[in-house]
Amino acid sequence: MKSPPLHRFTKVIFTIGPATVDVDVLRRMIRKGVDVCRINMAHASHDWTLKAVAAVREASEAEGVGVALLMDIKGPEVRTGHVDTPVELAKGQFIDLTQSAEAAPDGDIPAVDINYPALIDEVDVGDVLLIDSGLMRFEVEELLIDRLRCRVVIPGSMGSRRHINIPGKKINLPAMTEKDVADAKVG
Repeated sequence: MKSPPLHRFTKVIFTIGPATVDVDVLRRMIRKGVDVCRINMAHASHDWTLKAVAAVREASEAEGVGVALLMDIKGPEVRTGHVDTPVELAKGQFIDLTQSAEAAPDGDIPAVDINYPALIDEVDVGDVLLIDSGLMRFEVEELLIDRLRCRVVIPGSMGSRRHINIPGKKINLPAMTEKDVADAKVG
């Protein structure tokens, strides 16, 4: 029987958070085999990140084991804007996704703004929009000057800042946002 290899190819990655940023906790995790510390920059401030990096480096040095740092930047995304009260959407109902932060309903059709106005120029009639991690599904019915008119296929409650995914469609968002660039410089 062969002895185990001296070097593992599989790495153990953990995500550091408020409960694990303590040096003693980090040292115990390193002793248990942690190789990489992931920092989720979608939820971390720059001050907190600097403290977390210092704690990981201190624990790593104290244990005599190199621990890599992985900064997971948020990246670009398409989201709905602020909604004062959630909009209940029924199957077959229309909803407008607008370029303007002052999304005004068109008659009985509710309207919600989106954070990426160019989306209106990048989708086609018939495209599917998955809202809120796919909990709701819209189909683009009409492209208007300042809005997408969509039919609700899977109903739900439209709240603020819901993620919009357009499966199979290339959207021309930048690879990194200004926040991502600033976050990367912290690391």
